[in-house]
Amino acid sequence: MVALQGLPPAIGAGEGTPGSALAHQGQGASDVLIRPYRQGDELRRVHWRSTARHDELMVRLEERPWRGGMTVLLDRRDVAHRGRGADSSLEFAVSLTASICTHLLARGEPLDLLTEDGVQLSGRGSGISPEPLLDALAALRPSARPDLAGPELRSGTDVLAVLGALEPGEVETLLGRRTGGGNAVLLDTSTWDPSVRDRAGSGGTVAANAATLRGAGWHVTIASAGSSPERVWSDLVSGL
Repeated sequence: MVALQGLPPAIGAGEGTPGSALAHQGQGASDVLIRPYRQGDELRRVHWRSTARHDELMVRLEERPWRGGMTVLLDRRDVAHRGRGADSSLEFAVSLTASICTHLLARGEPLDLLTEDGVQLSGRGSGISPEPLLDALAALRPSARPDLAGPELRSGTDVLAVLGALEPGEVETLLGRRTGGGNAVLLDTSTWDPSVRDRAGSGGTVAANAATLRGAGWHVTIASAGSSPERVWSDLVSGL
């Protein structure tokens, strides 16, 4: 798990501000979103007026929080990943997901973490402790499911999907579960498997899937075995 910075563009039409994050409401009131200071927060984010009022250090959340929160979808299907053990694409996906969820929770974002079949791995809430979520990810095992079929993804939130290899038709299956756009990290799993790494066309399939998602209004970045979680997140945040 690594530290991340920034947030990708909010896409969904979520409603409702996280209750614990709203500094104050009412006629003439500021709509600054704040939370208590945590070790590692940048001092430039300290909100001094709220600090004085609460008699403890308070920091601003990101300027454009997801009003309805974020649903993070982790593709753990065995058929969608390559490599073995700690060097597998699944382990990269789990580590990236852990970093993303911890990052979002630290910024007060309401969060749902789901596996590809819709099983919830975390409780929903803003400012909840990341420990139960990290424990659930540490205990995660590959799924024998063959496809991405599952229940409709929660409306009113943004979606971020961390996806392994997608067979023909699976992008459309994902789009059928989600009205509107989303954010996605596509793993080029062939780069985790030396036996297929140099085959022609493997990268083209990933690029084609990315293009289909982008055409449906998604922000997409592609990760390979040489990628770092920080770089993948930075690319998604910057829209690359």
